[in-house]
Amino acid sequence: MQDELSRLNAARVRIRIQGYSAETADSLYACAYDLKGLAATYGYPVVSLIAAALCRLTDDPATRLKTPLFLLDAHIASIKAAVHAGVLDVDDPVARTLLAELQTCMSAYERTALEAERFRSMGARACS
Repeated sequence: MQDELSRLNAARVRIRIQGYSAETADSLYACAYDLKGLAATYGYPVVSLIAAALCRLTDDPATRLKTPLFLLDAHIASIKAAVHAGVLDVDDPVARTLLAELQTCMSAYERTALEAERFRSMGARACS
């Protein structure tokens, strides 16, 4: 599991250094995808859930670069926290807290995205 965390961290560091590009995003997605499957095998089903959520954010190459870095960081930090704390069970209080915080981040992002879309559509109508 530590090797997988190291790969995930290296992918995020690469994004910080090289920028969030198709290539660096693809590398991060590959790490998340691997963790999604391997974490449960290694006995970390909570990490598997978080990695699956990270995969959903970055799954589509056409839209993955629209994912804000704060969401990537929130998922990566949650994965690291779960592993370092030895959180294995979804019912663990730490797991519940991590998952609730991620949901809060996702909800804020979704609200912001909806508001931006509404604003864009209002501007398009005003210009027509």
